[in-house]
Order: sequence, then structure tokens, then C-alpha cells
Amino acid sequence: MEGELKEIRNQYFIATDTKEKERIKKKDAELRKIIVATLSQGGMAGDITQKIALWNPYDTNKSADWFDPEWMFGINDGYDIVIGNPPYIQLQKNGGALARLYQPKRYETFQRTGDIYTLFYEKGINLLKDGGFLCLITSNKWMRAGYGEKLREFFTKHNPKILIDLGPGIFESATVDTNIFLIQKAKNENNLRAVTLKKEDGIDIAKQLKESGVILTNLSKDAWFIGSSAEQRLKEKIERIGKPLKEWDVKIYRGVLTGLNEAFIITTEKRDEILSNCRDEAERKRTEAIIKPILRGRDIKRYYYEWAGLWVIFIPWHFPLHEDLTIQGASEKAEKEFKKQYPAVYNHLIQFKEQLSKRNKEETGIRYEWYAMQRAAATYYPEFEKEKVVWQRITQEPTFCLVEPNVFILDSMAFFYRK
Repeated sequence: MEGELKEIRNQYFIATDTKEKERIKKKDAELRKIIVATLSQGGMAGDITQKIALWNPYDTNKSADWFDPEWMFGINDGYDIVIGNPPYIQLQKNGGALARLYQPKRYETFQRTGDIYTLFYEKGINLLKDGGFLCLITSNKWMRAGYGEKLREFFTKHNPKILIDLGPGIFESATVDTNIFLIQKAKNENNLRAVTLKKEDGIDIAKQLKESGVILTNLSKDAWFIGSSAEQRLKEKIERIGKPLKEWDVKIYRGVLTGLNEAFIITTEKRDEILSNCRDEAERKRTEAIIKPILRGRDIKRYYYEWAGLWVIFIPWHFPLHEDLTIQGASEKAEKEFKKQYPAVYNHLIQFKEQLSKRNKEETGIRYEWYAMQRAAATYYPEFEKEKVVWQRITQEPTFCLVEPNVFILDSMAFFYRK
């Protein structure tokens, strides 16, 4: 009956008459019912047979929560081509729900700090027949990010063919930089043609790939870099004689994440207004101490920064009782104390309470006070008070600079200091 079903579906794809197609679809449905009945009699679980019966290959507006290429499409030796645009979702989002779901699946490319699109690469290649091709458009962070190390190593076991780094600004509505990657399920020929696309009128990808593309060889789990042979040699020389940052006596940290910049990032005028609303000099000093100069990613240039006159109201979880390690979750006691000691700041933040309250569970899966920052560097915020080297975490060009003590940075950046 399964063989008969395959033949029916082959007939459908070559049929040109509408009535004939409808007759074949009806015959398909009848045969599926007979197969399901036979499976049920053989002891297969009812929920499984129901899914088989309800899956209709001719209805393109519905999806299924199961997948079997042989049953669905008559393919038992893999696909010739897998192509797609998978979702970009951090596995740690929502308290690590996706990480817990996929860790037991034993993906080679799984990394708790990674993104779900890395698993789509592995799954896509595994669905191919030998010699088949996978082509996906995804975030380009896997090329350099630490969580992409396992994915990069996985790619070297196959045959990368084309890498097109789209860079910034190609898609106006995109929130991340992307790339297009074509890889073959075959022995690695170490002949990847790669290009960083230039934004110009009437972008011709094939032309840029031909005229500006470079051949990348000896790829490994280390970061992938698109550059000329001279640039590649320079990179290799630096890596050979230089000392990796991880071997320096430094610690690397991320900036702070407010969860709602319009509430916590203020202008100098607003800072002066809040300070003027303080009841006495003691409150003014306390308030002044938690309003810090803040740098955004766009403020960081190559070897220098341009401060935009902005400040961050720095409020860690459970503030001002944040050193009490017994407090878990949103604390009414902490909020009462905050309102008592910092009424001017409290009155400023209260206008954003509804928006701030919605962040808590949606963003972290952990409840904390509505007036606190989302990720406030709770274990290392004193390090902001030291001289540090700051850089943008995601950027097309190097943007490192030295920043003096007591200047804070946002989560789009990272920093280190010498111990």
C-alpha cells in the first residue's frame, strides 16, 4: 500500500488535467485511511495514526508537527537541495527553554549560549543525500562568535562552496547582519569562495563574487575571516607570533542592559532636573552617585569615543538592598526602601512602570523589581569604575578605545581591564 501511495503521488505531479488531479487526490485520501486502519490493527498508537491520516500533502497552507521525508515525499536517500531562512532565536532566551529542549537531542553544533539557526545548519546537512547542497541565509555571527566554534568545525567536515557576507545595510529592515552560505555534503575541497558584499545601486551578487571574491583554505573551528591572500597571511602571522587575548591577565565583561532605554538613559537636562527635585543634600548625593555617564555602540570609534552627553540611571536588582543575598525575585521591601531613599528617581521611573513591568518574565524568565535594570552586571558593576578597553561586540570594522574610570557602557559593547 505504501508503494501504491508513492505511485499515486508521482501520478499527481505529472498530471496536467485538473479533474485528473482531483481524482488522484481523492484516491490518495482513501488509501491513507486504509493504511491508517491497517497500522491501528497492528498496534500502532492512535495519536500517531491520526497524524498520518490528517497530513495532506496537497494542502500547502497547513504544517505538521512531525516530519518523515520518506512517508511525506517518497525520499529515502536524502534531498538534493535544502534551502531556507531559519529563525534566529537565542537558546538562552526565556530562561533557556530552547536550550533545555534541544540539549538532549545530541546535536554536534549545540551550544547553550548559541542560536537555534546553528541547529538548522546541522539538520539541513543531515537531510541531504551525498553530494547534495545546503543553502541558508542566517545571522553572520557564527563566523566569529564563540558559540559558532562547534558549527565552524562541523562545516569543515563537509565541502563549503560559497560564502556571501551581506554586511550592514543590505536589508534596510534587518536587525542583524546576515550571510548566505552554500555547502555541499561531500569531502572538503578547501576551496571556499567568499566575498563581503558592498552596498551599491543594483547589487549584482554574482559579479561581486567573481570580481571581489577570495578563496579561503585551511578553514578550522577558529573565526572565519574574509580577506585577500595577503590579509590572510597577515592574520596568520599575528596569530602565530601574537598572544591571544584569552591568555592575557584580563577579565572580559559585557555592558549593562536596561530593557527600556527611554526610562534609564537620560540627557544632561533630565539629570539636572532629577537632581533639582531632590529634597535635601543627602538625597542629592545618593542620587548623583547612581547616575553615570553612558556610552552607546555608536559612540565608540576607532581608538576614541564621542560622548553624547547621556547618562544611565544605574539600578541593579533589589536596589538599594542589592547586597542582601537572601532576596529572591521582586522585593516589595526593596521597592519601599528605594522609594524612601531616592524619591526623585522613583518619580521619574514611575511613568514607565507599565512598560517596565512587562519586561520581567518575557525577557529573562526571572522576576525582579520593575524599577531595576534588566541585566545590571550585578556581579561586576564595580569594574566600570576602573580604566578599561571598550569595543563594540558586533561590528564590521575594529572599534576599540580606552575609556576612563566611572563611565558605563551598554550591552552592545564589551570591555576588559588589566587586573
